[in-house]
Order: sequence, then structure tokens, then C-alpha cells
Amino acid sequence: PLAIHKEIVRRVFKETDTEKLYDYIPLVLNHLPHQQQRERFVRTWLWAMPESAQHVGLMVSLGVSPVMWYQLSKEIPDIVPRGAKGWNRFF
Repeated sequence: PLAIHKEIVRRVFKETDTEKLYDYIPLVLNHLPHQQQRERFVRTWLWAMPESAQHVGLMVSLGVSPVMWYQLSKEIPDIVPRGAKGWNRFF
């Protein structure tokens, strides 16, 4: 069920050291072969923790290639960190 999946992702985010997440999230993204899989992986974090979208986006942007970051930020604009190119304020 989705509720259990969200709880697992929240626990991973809460209990894993932040420095390790800065390594793990880009590592997984860099090894996924298809763009749709990368988008789904990032959306998994956003579905579980929408309040941390920009934090996850920062982790992604610092660890992937500029081309991959452009593709992901174009498809998922919520992950663009505040003040970065492409960031918009939503009300």
C-alpha cells in the first residue's frame, strides 16, 4: 500500500545521515538506465515528503550531470532549489 511506502521513505530520510543521502540519491539516479525511472525515483521522495522537495532537489542537482539535472528539473519543477535557475514562487 502507498501509506506503507511513504512511511518507509520518510524513515529512510529521517534516519539516514544527510551526507550519505547526498551520495546515495545521485548514485541511484546515475545508474538508472531510463529517464522515466529517474523521474519516478525522484517523485517517490516527493510523494512521501512534499515539504522536502527543494532539499531533495538540492541533493539531486549537486550529484548528477547538468544534462540530467536539466531533464529532471524540466519534468519535475518542484525540485528546483530556491533561488536557482528555473525556481518559481508558487502561491
